[in-house]
Amino acid sequence: MRKVFVSNEIVDAKDISMQNSGQAKIYEGADCIGCDCDDDGFFIRLHSWDETRNHPLMTSLVGKKIRITVEVED
Repeated sequence: MRKVFVSNEIVDAKDISMQNSGQAKIYEGADCIGCDCDDDGFFIRLHSWDETRNHPLMTSLVGKKIRITVEVED
């Protein structure tokens, strides 16, 4: 049996937080399709770690539509 969870989001800068003096950037705006996220606590997070604090990939996602897919195969 195959189960697919998908998140389709436009990355908004307000949904990206910083931790560890800016070395970590975390996008937490992703809701998933295919599960009831509110009931089971399942969510999708993108996390970038950059000791130079530049985060070029995470920064390039702002304003872009992204799709995150989690596939579970039994």
